Amino acid sequence: MLHSDDRHERRAGQADVGHDLRFAFHYASEYRDRGYSVVPLQGKAPAIAWRELQRRRATLGEVASWFGHANSGAWNVGIVTGRISDLVVVDADDASAIAAVEEQCPPTPLVVETGRGGRHYYFRMPPDVDVRCRVRVGGKKIDIRAEGGLVVAPPSRHPDTGRPYFWLGDFHDYSLSDVPTYEPQWLEKRERPRHVHSPTTTDNPLAHHVLPHITDLRAYVRAIPSVSHQGGHNSCFRVACLFRDAGLSPEEALEELIAWNESGAAQPPWSEKELRHKIESAYRH
Repeated sequence: MLHSDDRHERRAGQADVGHDLRFAFHYASEYRDRGYSVVPLQGKAPAIAWRELQRRRATLGEVASWFGHANSGAWNVGIVTGRISDLVVVDADDASAIAAVEEQCPPTPLVVETGRGGRHYYFRMPPDVDVRCRVRVGGKKIDIRAEGGLVVAPPSRHPDTGRPYFWLGDFHDYSLSDVPTYEPQWLEKRERPRHVHSPTTTDNPLAHHVLPHITDLRAYVRAIPSVSHQGGHNSCFRVACLFRDAGLSPEEALEELIAWNESGAAQPPWSEKELRHKIESAYRH
């Protein structure tokens, strides 16, 4: 089991040396060289339409245009999780979540301390399992970032605290071959079957759209755009209501709304706080 040790202790001055956004190109180009798909972020949200970067990695020229001298310090660095980068990242947002992850998961040498004091634990994507993004796993502040997701990576700054994201230990000493392959049962032992029940009310406007499996509804909602100043608020709320009417619990609906948001349908993307508010509003009506 994973326990904090000297490898995961902050080195003297580590948060202050080399963790400046002026070094973003250095970090982003190294991530790209390691096979990760990188994306520029405005705060924690993609600064560009990034759906394509879930299927291909950016060229070095694109990375230079985002993070090079002309835009030095302008953007945070994001890493696209899932199959494209061969990554699953477990996001533990408070002390209780960190303790749970370190108790239930094996050690990984690739760990990031976030700008809010949480931790990101990097694992390899399993070759034969479709791992999707999840939120509040086990009722704790533990999120899974996998297919269709992304994470904020060093040397980014947290948009609220201004503190840097940084690697615990020396990131350069390790590669994905040193990282355990993620197993969903580590954290998702009580997972319920992912099945959507058809609405029972005859006046439900979605009744003729909802299909038996959630993948069908995912495809349907991803065709619904949410564009700022073009009815984006209403579109996002509509998607939240569609998941509600499909029989999902609020927690399941939030997971799906996050996946929809990260698919590129929302321009610019909503924050997780805003998505939670949409779900809360949908389930009050």
